[in-house]
Amino acid sequence: MNEEFKIEVLIKKSLKELQTAELLIQNDLFNAAVSRTYYAMFYAVQVLFIEEKIVTSSHHGMITIFSKQFVKTGIFSGEMGKQINKIFEMRQSSDYNFDFEITFDTAINTLTTGKKFVETLFTYVKNKNLL
Repeated sequence: MNEEFKIEVLIKKSLKELQTAELLIQNDLFNAAVSRTYYAMFYAVQVLFIEEKIVTSSHHGMITIFSKQFVKTGIFSGEMGKQINKIFEMRQSSDYNFDFEITFDTAINTLTTGKKFVETLFTYVKNKNLL
């Protein structure tokens, strides 16, 4: 699979995950909505990594490299680094901790954060003429 095709697929997946998160919230499935929001962010970072020729083998590795190469260097804000880390931790808790429940407000705030995160990454990549 060539890189252009991978990028196209990842962009579509990222945007679909955000739509899915909205539908899940409308159906009171808040834990799943947070999980889908995280994956939208994950796929957006993967677009950036493909363009920058960066390979990772884990979610934790992706977050670490994103922080080191894009947040600490000032390309993206420290807030964005915190956001993806926090939403990853919420996804982990909601998926694996049986008594962890996401509230409506948290799901909405997470989705709003995720949308802005994805938009910011895609804008950066587009402005660098990587897309």
